[in-house]
Amino acid sequence: MRYSQTAIQVYERPATAWPIKAAEFRGLLVSTAGFIVFVAMFAFLAFGDSLG
Repeated sequence: MRYSQTAIQVYERPATAWPIKAAEFRGLLVSTAGFIVFVAMFAFLAFGDSLG
């Protein structure tokens, strides 16, 4: 069974291909922060009345 070149590149990536670029890290950081803010806002709206 022969694997395609793209499959080999995906599953056997060189070590130099793993570090995340600055733009990708910034996007990941923004999306993670947005998700945390969304969860905190949802928790505040859901449980704020019972706490206060």
